Amino acid sequence: MDLRKKGLLFTLEKGMDIGPFLKDDYIQRGQFSYSRGIFEFPSGRYSTGIKLGSGGYGKVYFVTDELSNTVSAVKVLDFYEYEKWGWTIHGFLRLGITQALINIILEEESKDEPNGPYVPEFYEIAYDAERKYILLRFERILDTLRTRYIASTEKENEKMIPQTLAQISYILEFFEKRLQYNHRDLKNDNIMYNYLPSGEFQVKIIDFGFSCLNYYGTILNSTEYFTEKHKCHLLSRDLSFLIYTIFSDTRIRMSPKLRGVLEFLLTFPIDNKECKLYDEFCEINNMRLRIDMNSLYDILNNKYIEIMNTKTTPTHLRTFMMRLLGIKVPKKTSPIKSILSKKIPGLPYCPVFKVLNPRTRRCVHRDSQIGRRILKESQKGLKYPFTDKKYTRRRNLKPCKPNQTRNPFTHRCHKRAKSTPFTPETRFF
Repeated sequence: MDLRKKGLLFTLEKGMDIGPFLKDDYIQRGQFSYSRGIFEFPSGRYSTGIKLGSGGYGKVYFVTDELSNTVSAVKVLDFYEYEKWGWTIHGFLRLGITQALINIILEEESKDEPNGPYVPEFYEIAYDAERKYILLRFERILDTLRTRYIASTEKENEKMIPQTLAQISYILEFFEKRLQYNHRDLKNDNIMYNYLPSGEFQVKIIDFGFSCLNYYGTILNSTEYFTEKHKCHLLSRDLSFLIYTIFSDTRIRMSPKLRGVLEFLLTFPIDNKECKLYDEFCEINNMRLRIDMNSLYDILNNKYIEIMNTKTTPTHLRTFMMRLLGIKVPKKTSPIKSILSKKIPGLPYCPVFKVLNPRTRRCVHRDSQIGRRILKESQKGLKYPFTDKKYTRRRNLKPCKPNQTRNPFTHRCHKRAKSTPFTPETRFF
């Protein structure tokens, strides 16, 4: 693969060692003028326009060719920003060249695929030795997925998020099978969208600062941060991290059912946890999906409409989806259900949907007013239900005799059963 047209002064061959080429001798020279706001590449001069975005390591601008008036995008990597994190100039050059190589390889491999290529078209790379900038120029794309999700309504996101996830999952599976590719920082800010001439929605992956792949025996790893314990290729890690970033973004409007679908796909707990790229919490769980890719396609493409149209409540959505996919639902009984279903000598037997009233010694429905109060007080750990001040603060009730009990509805005293007198030992909770 001849890379001289892309700004790299060497030819990439399958299985070759690229180590000797990761230095400034093999990058064409460029320059950025602050005073005039002009990028100078070997192919021409480009004036800066709108700043598309910025991150911890670089900035992206829209630029216009002064001759042809065509618009493209330039990513600027500043060495002084990397130097704060302990990077050397050699590591900085290695990062820029490897990013360009990964973009070129992914573009070359996916250009003949449906709706391809799946990454922006890469034009050229240049190195500003005076300011220690690496300039990457590539195709202009419309905007990021996160911006589109935030600007959309809840109903629009119900259709858009599954469609984009299905397209991204196809792209990632294609790259994983062919190149063992992992992005390792795939969030909705690193995915951009465009519209094809046919009007179809097209997504493209950007920002390869943490990526790695295997190009027919040539291992490309764009960063030195990941050690040997951080595996380059983990199946479905990128997609699970993307689903997590969409789910945890509070600015994206989503219905409870859509949230339930996204939560079902993840294998790690997501409540009260913040999963970052290098967090040990993410590495332990390996960021896997609950189901395989074929089942994921089945959900996003075929069964998603059925899931959204069903009257299943969000709390029972997980069980419904498992049955829909043919996954065996584990039979789990909660501690409360197991206690309520036990037969206690001397006390009446209550079904699962009922609870024993220790005063009247009768079964009442769990969802009734008195049933909810019994469950609430039992969870608080009260020894004697219905003896708190909030309940007895009525009518100045006279105390019942030792052999009597009070009806919680009529507040009258009745004789207690003689067979099993009520004592703290025989109380239900």
